[in-house]
Amino acid sequence: RNKVRGVADVATNADADDIREKINEARDRIAEQITRNSSVPQDVAADVSDVAADAAESVSEAADTAADAAEGAAKAAADAVKSK
Repeated sequence: RNKVRGVADVATNADADDIREKINEARDRIAEQITRNSSVPQDVAADVSDVAADAAESVSEAADTAADAAEGAAKAAADAVKSK
């Protein structure tokens, strides 16, 4: 009986080692997925920041254009008043 029990113990230990290995592999996969998932918000934040910076630059350029147009209109109005 001891020999049979010893064989069962070896098989059980081998099974336990196999299960431990599978658990560790699963933990590694989960850790990799968590790392990938945590980088997504950073990428999105960087993209949003880039879009906001581009939008701010566009607004600034539009404001400069509007200011130039207003200045031109004011000069034209002043010239029209002077010529009367």
